[in-house]
Amino acid sequence: MDKVLLDAIPSALAIADRTNTLIQVNMSWRRMLTSLSTDLADGGEGNTLYAVIQAIADERDIHSRLLSLDLDALWDSGSDSTQMTFSLRDDGGRINLYFTPLRPRHPQRFLIRAEIIPLSLTEDRHSLSASYAVEHSSTPIVYLDSEGSYRYLNREACRIKNFPRSELIGRKIWDYDRNITHDTWNSLWRRAKEEGFVQLESEIRSHDGASHYLMNMFHYVYFHEQELLLNLAYDVTEQRRLLHESGAVEQRYRTLFNAIPDPIVVVERPGLTIVDLNVAAENTYGYSRDELIGKSVLTISAEPNETHRAFVEHWPKVSRRLHKRKDGTTFITEIFASELDYLGKKCQLSAIRDITARVKAEERLAESEKRFLAFMDHFPGMVFIKDAHSNNIFVNQVHRSMFGGKDTSRLTVRDYLPKETAEQIIRNDQYTLKHGYYFSSEKVPHPDGSTHVYDTYKFRIDTESGPLVCGISIDITEKNEYQERLLLSQRIAGMGNITYDVKTKRLSFSEVMFPLAGFDPTFGEPSSDAFLSRFHPEDKRKFEENFKLALTHVTSSEMDIRFHHTDEGMKWWRLILTPQTNSKGKVFRVIGTVLDITERKKLQEQLLQSQKMESVGRLAGGIAHDFNNLLTVIIGFGELIEESLPKDSDQTHAIQQVLRAANRASDLTGQMLAFARKQMMEPSTILLNELVLNIQSLLKRTLGEDIQLLTLLDPRLHYVRVDSGQMEQVILNLAVNARDAMPTGGVLTLQTTNVHFDDLSSAREQTEELHGDYVLLIVSDTGAGIDPEIQKSIFEPFFTTKDVGKGTGLGLSTCYGIIKQNNGSIQVYSEPGRGATFKIYLPRADEERIIEEPIEPRKVTMGTETILLIEDDPLVRSISIAALSSRGYNILDAESPHQALEIANTYDGEIHMVFSDIVMPEMSGPEVVGMIQKKRPHVRILLASGYADHSQLQANNGNQKFLKKPFTPSALCRMVREILDE
Repeated sequence: MDKVLLDAIPSALAIADRTNTLIQVNMSWRRMLTSLSTDLADGGEGNTLYAVIQAIADERDIHSRLLSLDLDALWDSGSDSTQMTFSLRDDGGRINLYFTPLRPRHPQRFLIRAEIIPLSLTEDRHSLSASYAVEHSSTPIVYLDSEGSYRYLNREACRIKNFPRSELIGRKIWDYDRNITHDTWNSLWRRAKEEGFVQLESEIRSHDGASHYLMNMFHYVYFHEQELLLNLAYDVTEQRRLLHESGAVEQRYRTLFNAIPDPIVVVERPGLTIVDLNVAAENTYGYSRDELIGKSVLTISAEPNETHRAFVEHWPKVSRRLHKRKDGTTFITEIFASELDYLGKKCQLSAIRDITARVKAEERLAESEKRFLAFMDHFPGMVFIKDAHSNNIFVNQVHRSMFGGKDTSRLTVRDYLPKETAEQIIRNDQYTLKHGYYFSSEKVPHPDGSTHVYDTYKFRIDTESGPLVCGISIDITEKNEYQERLLLSQRIAGMGNITYDVKTKRLSFSEVMFPLAGFDPTFGEPSSDAFLSRFHPEDKRKFEENFKLALTHVTSSEMDIRFHHTDEGMKWWRLILTPQTNSKGKVFRVIGTVLDITERKKLQEQLLQSQKMESVGRLAGGIAHDFNNLLTVIIGFGELIEESLPKDSDQTHAIQQVLRAANRASDLTGQMLAFARKQMMEPSTILLNELVLNIQSLLKRTLGEDIQLLTLLDPRLHYVRVDSGQMEQVILNLAVNARDAMPTGGVLTLQTTNVHFDDLSSAREQTEELHGDYVLLIVSDTGAGIDPEIQKSIFEPFFTTKDVGKGTGLGLSTCYGIIKQNNGSIQVYSEPGRGATFKIYLPRADEERIIEEPIEPRKVTMGTETILLIEDDPLVRSISIAALSSRGYNILDAESPHQALEIANTYDGEIHMVFSDIVMPEMSGPEVVGMIQKKRPHVRILLASGYADHSQLQANNGNQKFLKKPFTPSALCRMVREILDE
């Protein structure tokens, strides 16, 4: 379309392609967007229609309908047009968009007309100020009184006249309009008052002397007892210039006539004959121009009788009619009618607008308001809206029923409440108007004589007619008992609340907070400084940072802090800060919820200590495993060398010293495995009393003469199933530590007793969960005691407080590992200067004691069988080969599981035994021997490892025997011979 012509049209028009992209807009469209949004340059040209709508429309109103906007579907459906309505972003009105396909000349384009519908003018009787949409409309809007004085001009009217509003208000219209004089104004006024509407083209002078031609529509309005003319003007200056210059008046008229997106029909009044119509009318009704010219206007009417009567009597300026299309479908129209002389005939021009969607929207709005009122009436609390003088404007059904069904919607509380109560509520209303909010409890007497307590929240809303007080009140009378129970539960749970008022900077405590923080309530609530002074210095900074975030960023936060209680020392709190905001989004209160988590923190520390001990244990076990492989090699080759030397040679003595050192290293490895709970065990059912009595003499020699040994043994003591040798080691290690803690003498007490734990006693007395029957061994001394910080690390390997050379740091860690391996628990209780007490809990044995007969070791003999040896450590593999080969066995050695499988699959002869390490990189020993047994089911199996857990493999499979590392060549050969002889 010609850009100059498009800009000359006063309606806001745009052309979009089928991808919703705006490819051309006119000046009216640009002015409209400029008044509504500054987000889009060039009036949105080049942007999608979606972007334009999102820039000017209310976000709550656009999302679902944007999804339904499909111009392709509009084109393909054959519809002539469609309409879509959105609320403006500033709530100043709405915008209607009309979409018309430009068939057939431009099959890929649409013409879009925008129309802004402003909200009603304010109801303020003393003001003519318009809504935001009117003020920022791209159409000049002016109000004039009967004297021709300007009473109101919007921004566009001031822009065209190029005068400030202050200079225009009160001046006469003929001061600026060349076509209007005082006399013509009086005539214009009378016509508008009689006919309701007058159209007049005029020329005005702007401040800079320039002339503008306006097409004025003067509407007579009666507004709050004032007679006014509403002047809607369209700037047709450019249009007149173009028409004057072109000389093609008729063509221009026809182009403009057809460019108008609303249907326009010209009807000759006497015969009701259609004499002209525009393209929009053809598209709307589905008829071609030739089909309608000369036909009766009743052709397009769905109510012909009403239409005929209106034409014959007097057609109103604005009316609603039901029209029909060629296909028989009907739609609701709004018709703007005016008389004109057309080609020498008296005619009526009807500008027709499809308002079906608007009518349905109005119906939906009415239904929505009905649902809103129904919701308000069924809301369980009282809902009310009051003016600044506490006069009720709206109350719901609950409010009316609370006061005996009395209609309180136009009353004040003075009309239906006692004077004292009413005055207090009015004071609360005034507080709300001043501060923007109010929240508290109000006691309200009812007509039946009862008094109810309401939680009331009020807030202020500013409107053009003045501020309002809105609020809800919830009856909480029946909830008092519940609140008392809640307060009791908070006391039990150790939960309290702190409230900080931003304006008064006042700190208030809930009832539970006083004992929680150690403040005396008789002295009132503490100051903020007094409260903050109790925080741990590090946590005080953390609290202040989070509190500042709650005030400035409206952000909730949660933190663990330390607080010094007056009587109970340092406490751990879980503190949650929650800001509360008013209707303007500003924080007016911060609520802190406090939960005492001191006991939980203690349990967490104990759990971390337990996890640390587990980690260290795994490390110790790994080291011991590798060390056992080295000791196997050292002891094995040492024994072979010793056997090859004369008994009285110097080399024999030397190698014996090497073997003694290696055995001591093996004992050290056993201690590490004990801590890691992977030491080899030989459990039996015993009485701890007997074990203590058996080692009394050894303990006395160990303790010396300055330390007295005292035993308190329970004669009804239960049996336990433990490794007696390991338990002797535990008692001996504890006794040695006690001796070192009593250098000047003291008392060491060994006590036994039976204990039973249920859930409550376990949680109260223990740091670990113990359930059922246990045997308790107590080892206590009167020594120097253990510092609390040291107690956290005493069970860790290599931790010692003794001087260098006087301790390895493995004594207590060995005790810890042995007790844990026997499914028990060991605890320490000590204070500096008051001795130390170790409590050892061992599970009660279910079975009776079984006396096991000792097994005589068999003499090692020679052999000729074939043995498949699998060992990834080359040194261990070499000593094993040397030991077995020297006894006559045929050895097939493999350094990896895969090599062993290859040998087992390819060796033609019989393999009598597989001797394998358990821990190997490619796959474990049990896995590889299991695969070998599938092909050689009768092969005997011997597995080796330094881990106690691996000894259980024998119980799982009777065909697999276990050899503990480090082993000697003679022990290996003895075990091999026993297995082969079974």
